[in-house]
Amino acid sequence: MLNNLLCYPHGVESRWHTYLSATRDQVAQVLARWRGKDIVDQDPGDGVQH
Repeated sequence: MLNNLLCYPHGVESRWHTYLSATRDQVAQVLARWRGKDIVDQDPGDGVQH
C-alpha cells in the first residue's frame, strides 16, 4: 500500500500535502524499512523513490 502512495496523486503531485501529512521521503523511508532495506531505491525512469 505504501508503494502505491508514492505514485499518487496522478498528475497533481504538487498537491501531495493536501492528501497526506507525511512527505514522500518519509513514506519512502518507512517502506524501505518495512522491506528491510537501509537505502531507498531510486527508480531512474520516473524520479519517484520506491
